[in-house]
Amino acid sequence: MGSTPSDKPSSAPQPPDEPPDLDLYEAHTHPFVLKIWLEAAAEGTTPAVWRGHITHVPSQRQQYVQDLKAIVAFIAPYLEQMGVEVQLPWDVGRRT
Repeated sequence: MGSTPSDKPSSAPQPPDEPPDLDLYEAHTHPFVLKIWLEAAAEGTTPAVWRGHITHVPSQRQQYVQDLKAIVAFIAPYLEQMGVEVQLPWDVGRRT
């Protein structure tokens, strides 16, 4: 007797009944790329300093950063655009 597809248990994941609304997800998403590196200090001077570069992927807007405040200042307007009330733990000196 041959088996039918319904006789065998399926080990493959089953798709959901309704696919997620990716357009809705994307409308509330702001991807960023953050690159951080160390710049070595001259021997016998202050410790190495970190630097960075942040990019908002959809707009390709970019900014170089040297501290966490600059990262927060760059991201905050996008959060506010999404309706988030941004409460910052310190004064980041937002740039417009």
